[in-house]
Amino acid sequence: MYRGCPRPPSTSCMNRVLPLYAAQGIPVEHTRTNGVVERFNRTALDEFFRETFREKFYASVEELQADLDLWLHRYNYERPHRGYLDMGRRPIETIEADKLLREQGEMKEAA
Repeated sequence: MYRGCPRPPSTSCMNRVLPLYAAQGIPVEHTRTNGVVERFNRTALDEFFRETFREKFYASVEELQADLDLWLHRYNYERPHRGYLDMGRRPIETIEADKLLREQGEMKEAA
């Protein structure tokens, strides 16, 4: 999905989506606001697509999707991340830590 559009952005689709970003005060197509996504795209390109396409020819999209799903599981559950948002944790660890903090906050509010 491309910024709220189901396919690569057409002019009419982007004309619907861009005002939504602008209305929220978000600079559109700016690396500072889209940096996490841009970094993921680069990692997926470098660590999965370039390596995989050098080694294997895919006969179907389903075959490619199966390999991508395996890589995404490794990316989210096994591979440590060095980004400042993750602080060396795997994404699943970041999500679990956030859930714990939210639960603790809800307990304090209830007390």
